[in-house]
Amino acid sequence: DPEIHPLVKRAVLLDDLESWHLAEERPEAAFEARLQRLLRLHEAMDQEDDRSAIRTALAEALDDLGPRYAWWSMGQAALAEMIQQETAPDALVRARAIAEAGQQAHPSSIGGQRCRHIVASIEAPSYELSSMQTDGPGRRSLLIRHKNLPTVYFRAYRLDLLRRIASSRDYDLLPGYREVPEIVADQPADMEWSVELPETPDFSMHSTYATPPMSEPGMYLVVASATRNFSESHNRLVAVHLLIGDLVLLTRNLESGFEVEARSGQSGKALPGVEVLFYRYDYRRGHRRVASLRTDAEVLARLQGSGRSQDRYFIVGRRDGQIGFDSTALGQLTRSRLARTEALLY
Repeated sequence: DPEIHPLVKRAVLLDDLESWHLAEERPEAAFEARLQRLLRLHEAMDQEDDRSAIRTALAEALDDLGPRYAWWSMGQAALAEMIQQETAPDALVRARAIAEAGQQAHPSSIGGQRCRHIVASIEAPSYELSSMQTDGPGRRSLLIRHKNLPTVYFRAYRLDLLRRIASSRDYDLLPGYREVPEIVADQPADMEWSVELPETPDFSMHSTYATPPMSEPGMYLVVASATRNFSESHNRLVAVHLLIGDLVLLTRNLESGFEVEARSGQSGKALPGVEVLFYRYDYRRGHRRVASLRTDAEVLARLQGSGRSQDRYFIVGRRDGQIGFDSTALGQLTRSRLARTEALLY
């Protein structure tokens, strides 16, 4: 009957299969039929009220089957995975407890092994790292998202920005993820420190802000590790670029070029006399400096020219040991004027 929803047809067939297994006194097979019915409903229903009713029905089915049967552990695994998808603060705690019960009841069964994997994944340590692009010294520039991890270890490597630009033949001006292991293995770090992380008893990701110890202005590669030795084995290395300093560059497109404004990141005041270096991206022959200007009395530096439409530019600023950097690919210098076109529409 095309008027009956396919999900209803599937539910009826699985319900009939469950009844048949029960009549043949196969309780685990009957439970599997009901489990498949509930899993298909859970996949199709995305409202929390519906999913809550499905989880309740599965819990009742597990009580009916009882832990004496090995397939009970498979149902525990399915219920734990459903609860993992909840948004409640204690969802992972409850999911872990359910999976742990399934693992302990029948550890060598398929369901027990699946429960063990769920427990391990919930308990597994994890972290992510992000940073400000530019920040002053002594600021909370690093954000650590973490769970089940007591400490994160850091190393900072000072980069010679202008030298890297001159030698780069890649899309990335700064070290990419492929270079990080080589830098960690071959270069001594300029700074090393660690951050103690608060406990995460709910097994969820939490946020901790960290202040890097670098005080000298410049560009740094900051590498984080879950282990003190920064090994690549059974570990995760994460790296970010952080420019320490007070010089901030603001760029705007003009009708015939670009305008750069230099300001203090701490006070917001304009900074005159900043040398602004304009570079053209060139991945084949090397990135080329096309102009060197200074912010004028109006605290602006303007670059004008003809330029090709496919050319892209980035800028570096420097003054009194401070350095600013904006790698945003700025577009063409001259905007083409719209040509007037006349035509007849039939």
